[in-house]
Amino acid sequence: MEARGISRLRQDGGTPACRLLSCCPACEGSQTDLGLALGPTWTAEMALQKKVEEDFAQVESIQMKLILRGAVNLPQLLAVLVTCKMGTEGPKGGRTGEGVTGRLNSALLKPSQVLKSAHPVFLAQIKALSTDWEERHQQLKVEQEKVTDLEAQIKLLNTKQEEAMASLQADMLRAASQIQQKEGLAEGLRREVAFLEKRVRAACQEAAESAAGLEKGAHEARLALEATLASLSPQLDREEVVTQTLQSEQETPPPQHCEQFLGGQDTKWPGEAEGAEAAAEEALQGQPQEVEGGFPEE
Repeated sequence: MEARGISRLRQDGGTPACRLLSCCPACEGSQTDLGLALGPTWTAEMALQKKVEEDFAQVESIQMKLILRGAVNLPQLLAVLVTCKMGTEGPKGGRTGEGVTGRLNSALLKPSQVLKSAHPVFLAQIKALSTDWEERHQQLKVEQEKVTDLEAQIKLLNTKQEEAMASLQADMLRAASQIQQKEGLAEGLRREVAFLEKRVRAACQEAAESAAGLEKGAHEARLALEATLASLSPQLDREEVVTQTLQSEQETPPPQHCEQFLGGQDTKWPGEAEGAEAAAEEALQGQPQEVEGGFPEE
């Protein structure tokens, strides 16, 4: 609003003295003389215009500071600016000597007086703006509370996520360690199995070689035994005949009188005992005798 006032003031040609100097193109050549004639008045008007521009610049800076800091609400500031704009004009449209900054300060100190002196239309607009601002301010508070709750929930979720990630990382490290241990055990078992396989192969080979040697020795022994048996077969046959003869003679009982003679009980023919005993000894001496090697002499 104050910016529009400044632009309108500049569009109107500034102060009345300025408008007087630039009202007629024919008077452009005599502006210097007219300025000299109007000297004090023109100087006062220029000073007043400069002061008004400075005041409006201060109003703009104060407005921005108040809005940024939140020290005053927007409807009150609008009412103050309207009052200040209205107060810069006199009853006949002229400018008053009171500064805008002073009116702004007094309006900020007494907002109730500003609202009373404002136009009813502006009062209605100010009330509507104030209500809208309060609603938006309340809505902003609610949204800020929601944002705070969401931030707290996000922090909690982030904390839980960090804990879950830490737990997952620990589980992964533990699983990797267990896998490495199991791989080491499996490698050790594979080495042991390979070593046992080598030993089993060597033992099987040794057993096969031993079995072959034993089989060869058994075959050689069988051949030697067969040769020995073949060489001893006639002698064994003769020995078997002698053995059977001896067994048959031993199994045949002697005569009764021989037993009586041998036992010394021959009472019937006592003179013939010695002759029978001599005959038995001669029969025994007629048989082949055995030698030390176990074979009978031929």
